[in-house]
Amino acid sequence: MWNKSLPNHQDDQDNEDDLALDRLLQSDLLQVPDNFSQRVMSAVYQQPALTKRATLWDKVQWLTVVGTGLLGTVQLAGFIFGIWAAGSAA
Repeated sequence: MWNKSLPNHQDDQDNEDDLALDRLLQSDLLQVPDNFSQRVMSAVYQQPALTKRATLWDKVQWLTVVGTGLLGTVQLAGFIFGIWAAGSAA
């Protein structure tokens, strides 16, 4: 189980990286163009949206899960019937 009292070194590293990036952005070494956000976001919006189509493999996996569940239910019913039959025969 995860103990939250333990220090997370990855968070410390991320925090240090964020602070270093903030200092760099505030300095004159790095100048971001005025239209940078618009160019980046327009490039993002121009990309096609990802859609997941159900493939044959996905259908096979789904049928396998359903079939396994049905077989498990039959096994459970047989087990319960066996216990009932053994108990009533005694």
